[in-house]
Amino acid sequence: MSNDLPVLLTTKQVADFLGCTLECLYNYRHRGNGPPFVRIGHSFCRYDQAKLIDWIAERETTQI
Repeated sequence: MSNDLPVLLTTKQVADFLGCTLECLYNYRHRGNGPPFVRIGHSFCRYDQAKLIDWIAERETTQI
């Protein structure tokens, strides 16, 4: 069993990485179709870096 903790990213870090706005990620969370996140408390969210990469890979396509 690994003792490595996941790398947790802030909403700003994810928005910068994806090249989108904070509002875009807020909308994703509200609609439930964005990258998976961990909610800690009422408004404190973090994104697991590995799950973010998986979420991106699941959206890979060759169609327009």
